[in-house]
Amino acid sequence: MSLKHFSRKHEAILFVRGGDLVIDVVKSMVDDEFGAALVMSESDELLGIFTDRDVVSKVVYASVDSERTPIFEVMSQDVVTINEVESLDAAIHCIQINQISHLPIEGEKGGVVGMLTIRRLFHDKVTELLNGLRSLEAYFNDAPGG
Repeated sequence: MSLKHFSRKHEAILFVRGGDLVIDVVKSMVDDEFGAALVMSESDELLGIFTDRDVVSKVVYASVDSERTPIFEVMSQDVVTINEVESLDAAIHCIQINQISHLPIEGEKGGVVGMLTIRRLFHDKVTELLNGLRSLEAYFNDAPGG
């Protein structure tokens, strides 16, 4: 199964601009229950990502003034992404290798079309495995002599 399945669900993604203040981005993340915000340029190119981990390590621990600091100063700039034509297993591998918890999905024609999280991947992988198990149970229960 390709990641198009995930990018077509149209789950909400928090997009912010580089000049947005940290306090405003964190407020949006908390209010709307996002674990990350994608930082976009004025021409909608991905500039960076700001995660809940960044809040702790780059704002709280570093004693950054969140009411005066623009998000571009504390975002992670080297964003790992994956194309929507890739497989779920490729996404899992990418997350493991890069030790990240949020993976933006890029469309075939560019632009961000979705976001994978460890929680969502785990949920979908478990669902896939349970569906396979149910199919096997149904097969064995309906088999002659079963």
